[in-house]
Amino acid sequence: MTQNWLRNFKYKLIIFIVSGSMLSGCSLSSFFGSARDQRVIQKKQYRQINRDCAKMDLGGAEISVQTMRSLVGCLNANGALEETKKLVELLGDAQLEPVTN
Repeated sequence: MTQNWLRNFKYKLIIFIVSGSMLSGCSLSSFFGSARDQRVIQKKQYRQINRDCAKMDLGGAEISVQTMRSLVGCLNANGALEETKKLVELLGDAQLEPVTN
């Protein structure tokens, strides 16, 4: 009786894990083997991340001149702020310092 119950429980547990992984989008390799799904890692990325957006440090109350330049470059991803970006590139660090503080 106890062995039969334990065997049924194991089967139900396996079915639960498999169905849960299918519903949540995880592969079985997340549970068995390495935690990295190679199909996800090797998937081709179509979205390009703007490097200016990745370089920003917005953690403090004030921003640095480099962060200001990155912020303008990030916001200009579609070319809408091209004149502003050119102006920021022309100005030196000392000239941008009052704007950032």
